[in-house]
Amino acid sequence: MKSFDLKTSTAFVIANMIGTGVFTSLGYQLEGVSSTFAILMLWVIGGIVSFCGALSYVALAAQLPRSGGEYHYLTQIYGSTVGFIAGFITIIVGFATPIAAVGMAFGKYAAPLLPIPVLLLSLLSIITVAIIHTFDVRKGGNFHYWSTLLKIGLIILFIAGILLYANPAQPIRLLPQWSDISVMTSSAFVVSSVYVTYSYTGWNASVYIFDEVQNPKRNIPLSILLGTGIVMVLYLLLNFAFLYAAPMDAMRGQIEVGQIAATHVFGKTGGLVMSATIAIGLISALSSMIVTGSRVLKVIAEDYVKLRFLATSNAKGAPYVAVLLLAALASMLVLTATFEAIITYAGFIIGIFGSSAVLGLFVMKQRQSDLVFPFGKWFYPLIPGIYLLINLLILGYLLVNAPITALMAGLTFLIGLGMYYLVR
Repeated sequence: MKSFDLKTSTAFVIANMIGTGVFTSLGYQLEGVSSTFAILMLWVIGGIVSFCGALSYVALAAQLPRSGGEYHYLTQIYGSTVGFIAGFITIIVGFATPIAAVGMAFGKYAAPLLPIPVLLLSLLSIITVAIIHTFDVRKGGNFHYWSTLLKIGLIILFIAGILLYANPAQPIRLLPQWSDISVMTSSAFVVSSVYVTYSYTGWNASVYIFDEVQNPKRNIPLSILLGTGIVMVLYLLLNFAFLYAAPMDAMRGQIEVGQIAATHVFGKTGGLVMSATIAIGLISALSSMIVTGSRVLKVIAEDYVKLRFLATSNAKGAPYVAVLLLAALASMLVLTATFEAIITYAGFIIGIFGSSAVLGLFVMKQRQSDLVFPFGKWFYPLIPGIYLLINLLILGYLLVNAPITALMAGLTFLIGLGMYYLVR
């Protein structure tokens, strides 16, 4: 069923990217990086890397057209064992974990507005959005499109309000100084880039729903490139607005940086309005990840007889079993994990699979030397090479300096391997 047009597909990309990351990362980044130029450069570099990744995924989608994202790509390039492990872990880490993180953030931002405990708000947000997507794919797509449009409008209003009414909380340098070189080569800068990478995650959202997109050969590439470009601009403007509105000390180590910035400019009432704005915006992020994640689960289930029941869809095309299972996994994580641990762990594993998928372009070219990728001769190997180089530098740093995260990733891979032998 081809339910999603270009604007809805682009909305999936935008909403999947603009989740918790951009509204929470700055607080963690300021714990190690205090240069405004370096902070903004983090988001510029993240945008460039994401755009290189987006172009690379367009090339993958052109060669390997089917829903499923990394599960499908890695299965075709490296074999069913690698593909299944990637798909299984993507469900848990690439979707259930970020859904849990968004649910947690929703609870945190909505709590000042509603007399409901944070934990209950987090769970209700996930369950409610999941239920919306269990009935009708087309109506769910319309809900997603309008909720994303509302999110973009609210973000633009917030940025405009800050720039019009705020007095600069500190000088914001747009040109580098010599001291910035040492900052940008420090371990703190690399650690901060993990949060940026996590925030930009989601530019590949439309490849997960390939089979449900109208005219996918045209609309998948356009949705990825349009969505990534729009988000990069919004991220830069948002972080500039945060730094413009509130002192660094007030945001350092804090999750609710958006609320803090709004409170400094507009007072307590403004802070509450900003909390409501971000909470509303997080709904579309939940919507995007629940839809795209459930489609990965559906594709995996179609390929393995023992999991076939997870691919069950209703008359309106909604894979309701996969949707509800994904919501249940995310709800369990809300009850058992911390927000910061979720971001670091998810960012590490998502980086591994993204790099493996893009590396697949080199593998395919090695196997078939006359293979032609989109964008002409300038694309390969430069663009996928840039994406791989920066991602591998970040992953290598985390492997050395955050061994517990790497150990957790290794255990997750072993669990995925065990699951493969159970269901193959």
